[in-house]
Amino acid sequence: MNKMFFHSTVLSILLFASISFFTILMQINPTHTYQKEELYSLNVGFPFVYYRQFWVSGANIPNAAWNSKSLFFDIGLTWLVVFVYGKLKKMV
Repeated sequence: MNKMFFHSTVLSILLFASISFFTILMQINPTHTYQKEELYSLNVGFPFVYYRQFWVSGANIPNAAWNSKSLFFDIGLTWLVVFVYGKLKKMV
């Protein structure tokens, strides 16, 4: 059982880092154009946004905001999905 928790934790860390990277990558070179009203915005996290960087009118530097609750929900959800997938795969 400890081996299952270890593997789930390692795989969920890799999956979480990959998902976060792809959310950043999609916004660096966006294929969508719905953000025309904002000068610059970067949202990191899926399905919950846990980091947001944005420009405020009249400021020369970007501002950032962290949402730790969403970060922990994303981490927990990723670990749960990996763990359940591993259990289901082991059952079959």
